[in-house]
Amino acid sequence: MTLFRNQIDYKSNRTDKSTIAAKLFKEALAFRLLRMQGHDVNPGSLCWFLHEAEVLVYMEENYEEFISAMYSVYRATDLRFPGENELEEARTFAIKLLEKSETINRDHNILISKGLQNMIKYELSVPWIARMDHIDHRMWIEENKAGPLWIGKASFYRLSCLDNKNLMQLAVENFEFRQSIYGQELEELKRWSKKWRLSEMGFGREKTTVIYFAAAASNCLPYNSETRLEIAKAAIIVTVADDFYDMEGSLTELEILTDAVRRWDGKALEGHVARDVHIVVERRWSLTGYIPSMDEYLQIGTISIAAHTIALPATTFFVQNETEKPHILKYHNITKLLMETARLANDTQSYQKEEADGKMNLVLLHLKENPNTSIEDSITYVREILEVKKKEFLKYVFMDDMSKSYKSVHLFCMKAFQMFFNSENLYDSEVALLDAINKAIYLPIHPKKPFVKPLPSVPLEKKKENEIS
Repeated sequence: MTLFRNQIDYKSNRTDKSTIAAKLFKEALAFRLLRMQGHDVNPGSLCWFLHEAEVLVYMEENYEEFISAMYSVYRATDLRFPGENELEEARTFAIKLLEKSETINRDHNILISKGLQNMIKYELSVPWIARMDHIDHRMWIEENKAGPLWIGKASFYRLSCLDNKNLMQLAVENFEFRQSIYGQELEELKRWSKKWRLSEMGFGREKTTVIYFAAAASNCLPYNSETRLEIAKAAIIVTVADDFYDMEGSLTELEILTDAVRRWDGKALEGHVARDVHIVVERRWSLTGYIPSMDEYLQIGTISIAAHTIALPATTFFVQNETEKPHILKYHNITKLLMETARLANDTQSYQKEEADGKMNLVLLHLKENPNTSIEDSITYVREILEVKKKEFLKYVFMDDMSKSYKSVHLFCMKAFQMFFNSENLYDSEVALLDAINKAIYLPIHPKKPFVKPLPSVPLEKKKENEIS
């Protein structure tokens, strides 16, 4: 298959400045769409402008005309794989111009709509890998309802569907239909949690709503209720177990419980899932004061984060052949990367809490092994590893030939973990996600008008009599 029409050779007319922005916009859009569908697209087809000094100067001097183009380039570079340095450079340049555009007077900017300005600000503040698809869809609908996003000199294409009221109404009704489903599923999950008294343990975090929000809002694909509920139930049980090991049980009690789990006849659970009981090791470290090496910590920590325990059981819903289910529960590289990225993201935001609780954390261990560095240096060190792992993960998601549904479940779990720990520890906050949860599940896009009982009608003849008198 020929992509980009032989990568769209613009060597002859790239210096035609009047068309640069439009070409960049289309190239970036095509790059993102093709890569998301698993096509092998050469980054050079998008990043050619980086090697033309005259073009770069022109873009910086006329940055207002390149807002839409740079927004498209920025979104394309969300899908960066390891070693793609050109895409890193393109992303840095796009961010530079987009941030510069934020200084423009929003009320008097005729080159870019307020809706698009809002979307740019939103996407620059929260990376794609840490955003919930369902919330993204709501924002696109609301900003388009306020006015077409793509207008003005800085935009280079027109979509008639943006002004199609029927299409907009369909989008709104689809979103609110999903809300009704999510609301029903959440109530079912609360009943399940209450039935098994998971919220009445007397210790730990009650996260039923937050967990379901992450399971449902991380994607908008038509997966069935069983899949969402399976993921949510697994995460709730993991949270209860984590809190018990962290706060409630003595070391003797925890070791007895762990031994019982290991001796349990779990033949129905093949692979690693039935055997991974590593959380007691971290508790033992904490209670005995043992300080592991960074490598030793990661070997245990990537398992105790339990991302695989949440993701792998849900993947069995997409396996038609029963003989394949035991195989799918084993670790693939994509599962290992999910576990690693979940742990690394968690550690960048939870080190203060874990230090106070006497627990280990990769940030703290790096600081201890490198006493001449600052806490900021240690956080940067962990984040750099995380960025590399995320790129490796995305390459498996979009380029590996394993089941698309299998990869999608891993991607949605990854996005949930990154959402929780992107800029702060949202998982342990009582209020940080309330607004997002309300928008995702409860608040309709069209607020329902309160019902007002109509006044009783007055017969015309009687009305005239009253007026005469």
